[in-house]
Amino acid sequence: MKLIGLSGAQGAGKSTLLKALMNKGWDLDQFRVSRAVQASLGWKTLDNVMESPETMMKFQETVFEQKFINDLRLCTESEAGLMLTERTFADIDAYTTQWTWRFVDNGSMSLNEAFAFLVLFHKKCMDAHLRCYAGTIMLPFMDHVAWEDDPNRAAKNDTHAIYEHIERYMDAREFIAHPKLVVTTKSVDDRVIQTERFLESI
Repeated sequence: MKLIGLSGAQGAGKSTLLKALMNKGWDLDQFRVSRAVQASLGWKTLDNVMESPETMMKFQETVFEQKFINDLRLCTESEAGLMLTERTFADIDAYTTQWTWRFVDNGSMSLNEAFAFLVLFHKKCMDAHLRCYAGTIMLPFMDHVAWEDDPNRAAKNDTHAIYEHIERYMDAREFIAHPKLVVTTKSVDDRVIQTERFLESI
């Protein structure tokens, strides 16, 4: 199975695009890892992640582990074909970095603690990304997309920082040969057309 990941900041329209692609006949993995982990912890809001550095690190390690188990199973055990999945390890790495530096800013973590955690976590995410995905679709946040409040989603004011991190992550030399698409169109129909052309080239 060729697994294609869709990355982007919260509220960029990932779910809408994936639903439209599914309606066109493309296979979609329905697993939503962050929400699954939040539900298993009994969280009603993602704000719980900022209770402490330890809570955040444990949450993101669990998100990583469950996503890796799910996506590795899909790309190694499923029948030949192509499947889309929402979120990639680029997203997990971006949110982890954002939240870690927030703890540094408020004095809850030292620089040494932050670097020690992030260096290992970043390498783990990149290794898993290259192992699991045959390609990555990147969906920037565009101002014309209506924001929908959701307690299980990160704050709106984090959107641009998250996507910028995803861009830097995907610009790393390890991804030079990795197929990737940056969605540039605005309407759902045009996004579907642009994405389908990419998928057909994989």
